[in-house]
Amino acid sequence: MSDATDKQEAFVGAIRALIEIVEAQDEYFVGYTKAVGGLAARLAAALSLSEQARQRLRMAALLHDIGRIGLRSDVVNKEGALSPSEKEHIQSHVVLGERVLRHVLHDEETLSLIRHHHECYNGQGYPDKLSGEAIPLESRILAVADAFVAMTQTRPHRPARSAEKACRDVQEGAGTQFCSRVVDALVKVTAETRQALSGAGEELSVEPATGPEAGDDVQNAPETRGPEPRTIPSHDLERRIRSVVELRVLPDIVADVMAMTSNVEACDFAKLIARIECDHALSTKVLRLANCALYATAEKIESIDRAVIKIGAEGIRQLVLGVVIIDQWRDSQGAGHIHRDTFWQHSMGTALLAGHIATATGRCDRQIAFTAGLLHDLGQLVLQEALGKDYGSILEEARSLKRFLPAVEEKRLGTDHASMMRAVGRAWGLPKNLTEVMAHHHQPWKQIQMVASDVLPLLLCVRIGNSFSHALGLGDAGLGSLEVIPKTLQHFLGLQKEGFEELLRGTAREVSELAQVYGFSSRVADNGLAADRKGPERPGFYVCEDDAELDPVWCYLASQVPPVRLIPGIKEWLDAPESTWCWVRAVNPGFARKILASQQSASASTAQVGRDLLLLLPEAAQGGLERELAQAELPFLIEPWPIASLRGILNRMRAVREATVRAG
Repeated sequence: MSDATDKQEAFVGAIRALIEIVEAQDEYFVGYTKAVGGLAARLAAALSLSEQARQRLRMAALLHDIGRIGLRSDVVNKEGALSPSEKEHIQSHVVLGERVLRHVLHDEETLSLIRHHHECYNGQGYPDKLSGEAIPLESRILAVADAFVAMTQTRPHRPARSAEKACRDVQEGAGTQFCSRVVDALVKVTAETRQALSGAGEELSVEPATGPEAGDDVQNAPETRGPEPRTIPSHDLERRIRSVVELRVLPDIVADVMAMTSNVEACDFAKLIARIECDHALSTKVLRLANCALYATAEKIESIDRAVIKIGAEGIRQLVLGVVIIDQWRDSQGAGHIHRDTFWQHSMGTALLAGHIATATGRCDRQIAFTAGLLHDLGQLVLQEALGKDYGSILEEARSLKRFLPAVEEKRLGTDHASMMRAVGRAWGLPKNLTEVMAHHHQPWKQIQMVASDVLPLLLCVRIGNSFSHALGLGDAGLGSLEVIPKTLQHFLGLQKEGFEELLRGTAREVSELAQVYGFSSRVADNGLAADRKGPERPGFYVCEDDAELDPVWCYLASQVPPVRLIPGIKEWLDAPESTWCWVRAVNPGFARKILASQQSASASTAQVGRDLLLLLPEAAQGGLERELAQAELPFLIEPWPIASLRGILNRMRAVREATVRAG
C-alpha cells in the first residue's frame, strides 16, 4: 500500500472521528452527515457533474457541518424561537468549520464549498451573502440536500415531514433560497425513488411474514390467537421507510461499477481500475480484502490494478456493493437496538458459509453468494433507522419472550425485515437476485417453491449459511433461530452432509479475520451465543430421525460440556442410570407419536423424575399432533427454533432437581 493511500486513509479516519464527536453532542444529528452526502451524490449525478467536482462535493458533504462542534447545546436543542444573537451563534458554524478544517485540508475549493453551503440564491444567506451563479454549484447542491434531509428528520422544535412534503417545501424556495436547477434535480431523484418503491403496484408490506411463531421457551399447548394490534399504522410505516430509502441512497461509484461490470466479458478493466482508484477509502478496502483469506495467495497484492485483475469483474462488482453498504450502515445502532459488531459478525459468518457452499456445489457464483449472505439481514437496519425506539421495542419483545423475530415484526408492523426488502432493494437498484434472497430468506418452506429456479440455489446457500452461522455462535442469541434444510432441497442443491461439515471448520477464524478487515470487533460480543453457551451439568442425549439432513441443532449441541450423545431412539435415554435430559428432532408426525408412546409407556413403569424431554417439531407439524403432545404434557418447539428458547431450556436443565422434588 502506498504512502499516499496511507495518508489519505489516516486523514479520512481523523475526519470520521471528528464527525463522531459532533454527532455524540446531538442525538438528532446521528447519521445526518451520511444522509446529506448520499442525497448530494444523487443530485450531482442528475446534474452530470464531472468526476473531479463529485469528489470535491463528497468531501464537502462529509465535512460541511464540522463547525457544529463549537455550538452550544442549549442553543442547538432549543425548542422555541431563537433570538437574534442565538441565530448569529448558529450561523457561525460555517466560518468556524472552515477555520478548523484549514489546518488539515489544503484545498481552497473544497473549503469554499463548506463556507458557502448556507448562501441563498437571492443573496439573503450567510456568511457572505453571495447570490446566483456566484455561489459554487456544489454549495448550491449541498444547500438543497442539507435542507431536504433536515426537513425529513425530527428536531426538538418540530416533527419530521414526509419526503413528499419536504420536496414541495424546497420547490417553494426555488429561485429565492435555492437554485432552481438543483431543485429540479431533487424533484427528479425523489420521483425516481417513489416510482421504484411503488412499481408494479407493490407495497412495502406486500409479503407479510407467515412463518410459525415460537412462544415462551417451550409450547405445551396449541394456542388460538386473534389479530394483534399493529404498533405502526401501515401508511406511517411506509412513509418512514420511504424516507430512509430516499436518504440512504447508494453512492454514485456503486452505479458506475455496476454499469462497468454488467457485461463481464466486455468489461474495460482500465476504466474500472481508474474509477475505483478515484475513491481512496474504497481502494484501501479493496486492497485489504484482496490480501485476506477470502482471496489468499502467497504473493501480497499492493496495487488496485492487480487486485482487480485477481478478483475479477464479477468479484469486484459484488465486493464494491458489499463494502459500500457496510460503510453506509457501519454505525447504525442504538441502545437496546441492534448490536453492531454482533450483527456484522453473523452476516460475515453467513456470507462465508454461503460462499463455501456455492463453491462446493457449483450451483452459483461464490462471490455473489458471499454478498447475498453479507446483506441478507439489511432489512433489520432499515427498520431500525425508520422506526427508532419503536423497532427497539420489537427487538426487545423478541428477545425477552424468546420469539421468532419475523413473527414479532409481522404482528407489530404487518410485514417483516425480509419481505419488505424486495421494494427497498428495487428502489436502490440492487441486483434482482440479491433482492430476492433478502426478501425470501425467512419464508416458510412451503412457499419456497414459488421462488424462481435461477434464484433458489443462491437462496438455499444463504439460508443454510444463516442457520449454521447462528449455530456456531455468530450473532445475537436473543434474535437468532435454527432450522433444518429439507432433504429434497438439500439434494436439489447437491450438498452432502459430510462435505458440509468440513466447510464449518475454520469459519470462526475466517470471520475474525474478515471483521478486522472491515473494521469491526473480531471478538464475539457478550450478547452472542458463544459467550453464553453453558452446557447442562448433566450429560444429555440427542435423537435425530434422519441424520443425513443438515442439522444446525446438532451443530449447536455438539460443543456442550459434558458432551451430548447422538442416539437413534430414546430407549438408551430411558435406561440411563442417572438423571439426564434428551432432545428429539422429529421429521414426521409418525416418529413423534412413536416417541410419545415410548415416553408414556416408560412413565407408567419407571420413575421419570429428574429426566427432561423436548420435542423439536418441523415447520409443517400438524395441529392434531400438537394437541396430543399438549394432552401428554410433553414440551415441544416448532421450527424455526429460536436460539433463546433452546438456550433457556438448556439453562433450566443445568442442575439436578432438589432431593425433595426427586423424592416426590
